Parts: sequence; structure tokens; C-alpha cells
Amino acid sequence: MFHHPHVHIIGFVDHIDEWMEATDILIIKPGGLTCYEALSKGLTIYNYQPIPGHEEGNCDYLVNNSLAIKIIDLNNIKDLIGKSLFSTTEMEPIYDRMREFQQKLDPLASAGFIVNPLRQTVSI
Repeated sequence: MFHHPHVHIIGFVDHIDEWMEATDILIIKPGGLTCYEALSKGLTIYNYQPIPGHEEGNCDYLVNNSLAIKIIDLNNIKDLIGKSLFSTTEMEPIYDRMREFQQKLDPLASAGFIVNPLRQTVSI
């Protein structure tokens, strides 16, 4: 088992928001909710081994839009993490894109998507 005083490997937890508040980087399989939560918190996201289907699509979208980094070779993981933690100038394009993305977030958009058509058909 891997042990390091500053690295915590966790499985599913109910309080992921608390872990995200306490972290600097996140290495994940890119599921939709985890990606969205990480982006909303401004975390550096490293995608590792996305499963075929929606996770691959999430990974491609995030990487192609400079919102995340894909881990391709585990031999380079130390350098990738070091760049994220200590080379902020190299990471600045990702941080800039993340701030742009955060400004576009609308937490009520999905509710509006459901409620607005109902307003058109029913007098509320």
C-alpha cells in the first residue's frame, strides 16, 4: 500500500466537498459529477484511465479545453504533480481557463431547464 504524509488515496465518500476544499490537486477517473465539482472548486484535475464512454468524453473535453491534464505515463507523474504545485507559470493557462469556466457556471440552469417548459404549459 502507498503511504505518504501529504497524499491521501480515498474511495467513495459522502463528504467529497470537504476533501476538495483541503486539496491542491485531484487525480481522478473523470466522472461527470467529480469533474464538475472539481472545476467549481478550481482544483487542478489529472485524469487517469477513463473508462470507455462518458469518462473518455469528459477527459477529452477537459483536456481539449485546457481544463485538465491527462496522465498517460505513470513514470512522469512526479513531474506532472511537481509542475502543478511548483511551476505556476506553466499551469497559468489551465488556471485561466478554469476561472473562465467558473464564471459561466449557473447552479440553477438544470432547474430552469425543467421548470421553464412547465411554465409555458401550466400557469404557475
